[in-house]
Amino acid sequence: MKTTRATRVVAALVVAAALVPASGARAAQPKGEVGVTVAPAVATPGERVLVTLEGWPETAVSVMVCGNAARRGSQDCDLIGADAVRVHEGGARVDLVVTVPPVGCPCVVRVATPSNDVIRTAALIVEGVPGATDLAPATAGSTDALTLDAVVIEPDASVGEQLVSAFAGPTARTLRLRLTNNSGAPLSGLRLVVTVGRSADGGETVDAPPLPEVPATSTRVVRVPIELAAPAWGDYTVVGSVYGVPAPVRFEAPTTNDAWGWFLAIPIALVILARILRRRERARAGREEQTRPIPAPVMPGILPPVGVPTASFGQRSPEVGTAVGNGWETRPYDPRHADPSVPAGVA
Repeated sequence: MKTTRATRVVAALVVAAALVPASGARAAQPKGEVGVTVAPAVATPGERVLVTLEGWPETAVSVMVCGNAARRGSQDCDLIGADAVRVHEGGARVDLVVTVPPVGCPCVVRVATPSNDVIRTAALIVEGVPGATDLAPATAGSTDALTLDAVVIEPDASVGEQLVSAFAGPTARTLRLRLTNNSGAPLSGLRLVVTVGRSADGGETVDAPPLPEVPATSTRVVRVPIELAAPAWGDYTVVGSVYGVPAPVRFEAPTTNDAWGWFLAIPIALVILARILRRRERARAGREEQTRPIPAPVMPGILPPVGVPTASFGQRSPEVGTAVGNGWETRPYDPRHADPSVPAGVA
């Protein structure tokens, strides 16, 4: 499968984790006044901004676009579009692609060390993203505010779509996600990230719709269309996370596609191949029959041309004649054989 943004983020986070000081080692200290600036300060999603770091400790840092002024930490940030960089000699520059955060603005660029001991933000106006978002950090004891129930189902499909799926073509599935709010306050600003692949370790990113607000002590059901790319054969795992609560809620849901059409296609193809070979054999036999020379009969006193096969007449009728040498001798004409009414002995 081709590389996705989620794959790049995971790789960046793995690199960042490898750069974290070992347990018991002294954490890196800032070189001076820690700061972060963004230029330009106004951008649209898809554009690039230059993020400049000054006075940071020599370690790996994560850089990402966040909404809600990053009041709730990384859950307000676009983790998929995050970038990771190693700081050398107290400074670094990051060419960051502006993305849409999971919650509305005020938006910022958030820079943090792996252990979150040094965090700085810089204001960024992301055009097209709603503003006036004010979500307070979660209080203690609210980590179980959201529970998920995920299952992958087969949607209604036409006969043509079923045949395509039966022969391992692109196959449609639907992720049915049940979100239950266990708290006494509504949950808003939730964001869904979904991937589908052969295993839970990685796969293709699915375009997930924005999640609706879940009222207090209630349940919402969200359906997300998923396509299994061809050749769709065997087992798959749909993996996802819901952000917007103190700790992301992760889920896994299995699905499969039994390409039964190939079990019928193989014997059918063999039968068709056998019929084609049989027709070719009959056509070849017919051509050989048409080109075979016809033997010439042997006539008394006439020799056949050189190279022409002769026909041998091995049968004769005793009522007609007697073989003499290479010819035949017939009896004298007897009218009694032609007219039975003539008495015997009458000439």
